[in-house]
Amino acid sequence: MKKKGIAFFLIMIFAVIPALTQALLNFPQKIVIDADRDRLLVSNFGNGALVQIDSEGNEEYFVQTAGFVDGMDIVDDIVYGVGDDCKLYGYNLDTEQQVLDVSFPTGAGVIISFDDEVDHEVFQKMYEELLKLLVK
Repeated sequence: MKKKGIAFFLIMIFAVIPALTQALLNFPQKIVIDADRDRLLVSNFGNGALVQIDSEGNEEYFVQTAGFVDGMDIVDDIVYGVGDDCKLYGYNLDTEQQVLDVSFPTGAGVIISFDDEVDHEVFQKMYEELLKLLVK
């Protein structure tokens, strides 16, 4: 009888409990390091959520509906990321509030994506050009 109880307990641990835990990463796409806040930010291709992972490995949604499905970068206190349909989003790293939502014309061969080789200075220049367009 004792062995059946142990077997049942093991089944509960390995089958039921993992099903109850929340897996926040859904086809993770890109990672940026937010060194000032001791965390990683991960974009998810599967659902667009932006997940933060602290220095102890704890996962938590930064912005669940961020729309980040591809590349991203941090400039000052803003994390910028690429969304579906040629969109660029920005969120404040302290308040988690959206500060940018820009749509680019489609059908003109516009592709927005940041690969790992795009350096921070190139992204900064792109950001400055976007601001000029938005201020007009």
